[in-house]
Amino acid sequence: RMHAASSCGCTRRRRADARGVVVRNFGGTTDGGTSYAGDRAGLGVSFIQTGPISRAAATSGIVGISSGVNMLQSWGGSSLTGAGAAGYATAVNPYLVMGGTFTNGGGGSGEEIDISGRAGATFLDKYGLLIVLDNFDVRQGARSDAALVFANQAIQGASRGWKSLISVGAPAGYFAPATDGAFWTLTPNATGDTMVVNKGLSLANGTFTTSAIETPGFTVDGSGNLTSPKIDNGSSGLTVAAASSKLGFYGATTIVKATPVGACAGNTGCQALRDALGNLGLINTGSISN
Repeated sequence: RMHAASSCGCTRRRRADARGVVVRNFGGTTDGGTSYAGDRAGLGVSFIQTGPISRAAATSGIVGISSGVNMLQSWGGSSLTGAGAAGYATAVNPYLVMGGTFTNGGGGSGEEIDISGRAGATFLDKYGLLIVLDNFDVRQGARSDAALVFANQAIQGASRGWKSLISVGAPAGYFAPATDGAFWTLTPNATGDTMVVNKGLSLANGTFTTSAIETPGFTVDGSGNLTSPKIDNGSSGLTVAAASSKLGFYGATTIVKATPVGACAGNTGCQALRDALGNLGLINTGSISN
């Protein structure tokens, strides 16, 4: 059977407004006092399975909190433009404020999602966050259409902005990816279909003052110039292989820069070829006389 329990830390004074009910104060002379320890929850929901289920459908499941909005009528919009469009909905809106008198604090997060696969458990999938288009979806947004968006209410420069939009790992915890895991993975669907998309990574609308892509092995700057220990496609041109590297073409065994020995014996064609190969950096020319 399932056991559902909920707790709401409501004070006796409730003020109803357009958002519903405002609940609970803490700190100072209220809940917790000045000697605050542990955690407090304005609303807590716990859904605990206390016994086995003989057989459920593969799609059966439980949901701790479900919040939904159905936009079923017009809000008076006149067109699909910024000024003409009207009506907007958000099903869930966590909101955290760290005010000016919250000093020397540990920090905060707008939302934290905790998940755990315990010893002995077996299951098909585990997701920290799952964003799903339902099977009734047939339209895309006229202006933008994205599963995940990072935005800023303030105009550029008025807000400090994020140092990183996505940070893998945090100072207060350990690295999240497994040592045999990956940052990004294209996962086949249940029928093994190949994913077909227009672009894998699009950074065309950005201006990068230092690097568009930076890894321990290579760097691409904002103009598309590639720099790496093996290839340098900088403003002066393309350089392949460092001075101590080995190089080979068309499957040939790679070797360090060759130093041929001999004499052109006055042959100007031999001299021109020697000099051309030397200027390209393919050979050391000092041991071939004119």
